[in-house]
Amino acid sequence: MRKLAVALALLTAVCATLGSIYVLIDSIESTHDLLIFFGLQALSSALLSVVTAAVLPAQWRKPKAAVYALLFCFGFFIPLFGAAGMLIAVALTLLLPKRWRYEDFSEVAPVAYSPLERDSGTQLRISSLRTALLDTSAPSDVRMRSLVAMHTMPMRIVGPLIRRLLGDASDDLRLVAYGMLDSEEKRINAMIASEQENLEKDTGRMLRANSLRHLAELHWELVYSGLVQGDVRDYAIASALRYLSEALNILREDSGLWMLRGRLLQTGGDFAAAEEAFNLAVSCGLEQARALPYLAELAFARRQFALLRYYIGLIASRQVTPVMAPVVRFWLGSNAAVA
Repeated sequence: MRKLAVALALLTAVCATLGSIYVLIDSIESTHDLLIFFGLQALSSALLSVVTAAVLPAQWRKPKAAVYALLFCFGFFIPLFGAAGMLIAVALTLLLPKRWRYEDFSEVAPVAYSPLERDSGTQLRISSLRTALLDTSAPSDVRMRSLVAMHTMPMRIVGPLIRRLLGDASDDLRLVAYGMLDSEEKRINAMIASEQENLEKDTGRMLRANSLRHLAELHWELVYSGLVQGDVRDYAIASALRYLSEALNILREDSGLWMLRGRLLQTGGDFAAAEEAFNLAVSCGLEQARALPYLAELAFARRQFALLRYYIGLIASRQVTPVMAPVVRFWLGSNAAVA
């Protein structure tokens, strides 16, 4: 019954359209002829708008008044071509198979969230956290607790470990690890932007030197914490060295600036310039014990093992930290006296 009504409406619309075109071609000589033309055009447009709206998807029929008005105007104000366009649209819709279907949105139950409880009586060491995080057979909640526990630790210590989790099979661990790294990187970049604004305002030599020092330190923090990689890392090192060069033009005898320059050059692979910077830092007043581990590392990188043992001997003659004690024993022998 419905198909019959649609067919009759289409037939009537086609006849009305052809009649209006006939009146238009036959020439309109009076107001009566003009009214007949507009009447047939309105009848055709009204019928076609109803038929076209009926074959539209349900979500395209709302709001009804606006849809019908648009289709009516399309047919009424574009004689022949507007009606032909709607007829073609109806024919294609009815004849061609549906290649897609529309589904309404459905409500999804919220994911249950279990807050992580902190055990104030248990302080996990970094080695324990590392073991738990890298053990893919461990329960996911244990690994997640270990990752959350790292949130309060310095990023320069836990950054490389967190970055390894970016390739983990667990989606939750990857997302949390990425969020931690991204949050820390944004925090440092915001500080860099703020310090650059201060640098543009600073007119005094000392204020400018302090701003340059802070900018170099912030770029070094991005590198040292492992927050930047590849070309971005190289750019951060180059930026830090540029700021340091400007600061050293003002504070030529600042041992801290020379020390930072040495570490940047060492990280960038320029070992000769790094050694010179460390020696300049010592000559400017830096305690030699602070530079000895880096000088020893440079000697090892350059395969100067005799020089390396010399530096290790100087380290052994001073107060040796628990971290350095195994290194001293390895290079000087197990019977080496550790101060």
